[in-house]
Amino acid sequence: MTSEPIMWATYCDDVRQEVGNKLSYLGVYGPNLIVQSFPTTLVKLCCVFSVRVPTSAAPRHVIFKLLRDDDVLFEADLSTSDMKDPAIGTLADGTDRRILTISSIAQLVGFSITQPCVLKARAIVDGKELRGGALELLAADVKH
Repeated sequence: MTSEPIMWATYCDDVRQEVGNKLSYLGVYGPNLIVQSFPTTLVKLCCVFSVRVPTSAAPRHVIFKLLRDDDVLFEADLSTSDMKDPAIGTLADGTDRRILTISSIAQLVGFSITQPCVLKARAIVDGKELRGGALELLAADVKH
């Protein structure tokens, strides 16, 4: 594994904390979310942000952002001193190198959508921006 951080995001309808420190993602989206028409309001939309780095390169500061086009909808500013029980594991290839996963969850409740747009997940890790994926919001009644 490289010492460079990697990021990914999962967009879904809900995230639930389960027994045994696991999360259940409900209604996971692919590259787009299609609504009947605009304007509309979603009861809830969640974005789970994750950044993975080797423990030897643990960052001091992470900012997670969720953007609608270029407008910030959500921001979580974390320093490693604020992080409680980060997830530490061993690489899948069985090597002894340890990895650190830092995550945050954005929950948008009563999320209003007036027109087609793109949600973008970003992380700023010690000043370097990472891109974690996007979700395009479309309407079924609009010709694409």
